[in-house]
Amino acid sequence: MDFEHYVPLLGNTVKKTVSACVKILGKDGHKILFENLGRVAAKGGDISINTIQLNDLSKFGFYEVDFGFRKPIWATIANVPMKNLVILLNTKESDGIEAWVNLHEEDMHYLEQDEEIKN
Repeated sequence: MDFEHYVPLLGNTVKKTVSACVKILGKDGHKILFENLGRVAAKGGDISINTIQLNDLSKFGFYEVDFGFRKPIWATIANVPMKNLVILLNTKESDGIEAWVNLHEEDMHYLEQDEEIKN
């Protein structure tokens, strides 16, 4: 898949996701969704609220995109300086998931001690 085919695929995927949300939330789903996202964003600077953002990019097919210089041998995300952010990407062979985790330093200890994560 080359870049000119990938962009419309990405756009169509977003449209399908929005449509699915509207079906779940009803005809005013987009309004409900964006009002709540606005409230979350407004509280983003409130240190008394601890949130974790999770983004699953594992189905985007990054390893299938040819930007004109062949398919990538490794795909990753840009450096995102956000705390409490988890991004999931599939591996090149699509036999596993990479998890990019940005946490507060004091919270990282809890993640490192989790037996399921360590295995």
